[in-house]
Amino acid sequence: MDRIQPTLFAVQVALAALWRSWGVHPAAVIGHSMGEVAAAVVAGALSPADGAAVICRRSALLRQVTGGAMASVLLSAADVEADIAAAGADRVSAAVMTAEASTVISGDPDQIAALVENWHAREVAAALVEIDVASHSPYMDPILDRLRGALAGLDPSGPEIAFYSTVTSDPHDQRALDAGYGVDNLRQVVRFSGATGAALEDGHQLFNECTAHADPRAHPARPAPAMPPVTLGRSRAAVCGRCLGGVFAPAAQRQRPTRQRPRDTVASRTPAAWATARIPPRPNTRALAPSSSRRCRSSRCGKIASSFAASIATVSADTLNQTIDREP
Repeated sequence: MDRIQPTLFAVQVALAALWRSWGVHPAAVIGHSMGEVAAAVVAGALSPADGAAVICRRSALLRQVTGGAMASVLLSAADVEADIAAAGADRVSAAVMTAEASTVISGDPDQIAALVENWHAREVAAALVEIDVASHSPYMDPILDRLRGALAGLDPSGPEIAFYSTVTSDPHDQRALDAGYGVDNLRQVVRFSGATGAALEDGHQLFNECTAHADPRAHPARPAPAMPPVTLGRSRAAVCGRCLGGVFAPAAQRQRPTRQRPRDTVASRTPAAWATARIPPRPNTRALAPSSSRRCRSSRCGKIASSFAASIATVSADTLNQTIDREP
């Protein structure tokens, strides 16, 4: 936990920097649980050093509250809460409102296993999450005061682009991303469905998942098309094509690229950041069109891979090391 979360944070921030180097600039961001830390950095609401401090101290404290469980089920939050009550699972609660018909629960491992077994018997799609920490539940209460103290030195600012909160009841709430927000981010329900719904209502149409191993097929209840930025084990050309192959128009409309600048079209989640992006008119935009990206040459993809590696190295070495000695 204390290694994977900082690593994911570094990948997310580096990917955002890489996309910007291609001329793909975020118009808005949404963060899913720990992904809000990277989203805050991308939005300019936290400095890279403060973002690294949050993720390092948060993940270090999580080592002290292992022993819980989480599971995902294709049911609405209301249906899940009704099933929890019917089962008498008093140590389980809804943790993530992923979509209208997709919810994550968190809490006692035995009670969660029994709920998943019951859902399977009813032919409801459900699966345990491979994690032993029950985030967004009372299991987090023992570390909340320490986390608040560890994040007391944060210096947040207003986001430079739209930041849709998954912590507050109103996704547009511009609450400061301070220590109190960091605590609520770990303890409160993740209102991801509400945030993505607000982004859709505001005109964002295509969502890009900002993580190292994205796969749209794994999320059947997503409200909008999604594109995976990086797939480990793929060729460089495949990664390049899958990363930005469709940013010129919403995939749902299957439009061809035009010479006009599109509306905001790209967004990202990770267990973490979602970012919607705007593509400005640039001399090299033809190189990013879907047909060109899918047939990109190895020299171009080699430069992309080098840039990605350099971005990761910069975030990992320069940013994370600034805070590692200050972990609780």
